[in-house]
Amino acid sequence: AQDLVNRSFERFVSDIITERGIPRASIEDGRVIRGEEARSLGLVDELGNLHAAMEGARAIARNR
Repeated sequence: AQDLVNRSFERFVSDIITERGIPRASIEDGRVIRGEEARSLGLVDELGNLHAAMEGARAIARNR
């Protein structure tokens, strides 16, 4: 089970590094990164709540 967790974590970190261009040192400790820090690191594009996320998903779906 630990091997699965380790491989999943490495894949997740690799995807973030590749897709977001974030240095590994900023995320490799696996801590929870919230709100403004996540935005300043480039992990998220904007902040919002569940309703904002749902509206954003609807907008994306309408434009496809």
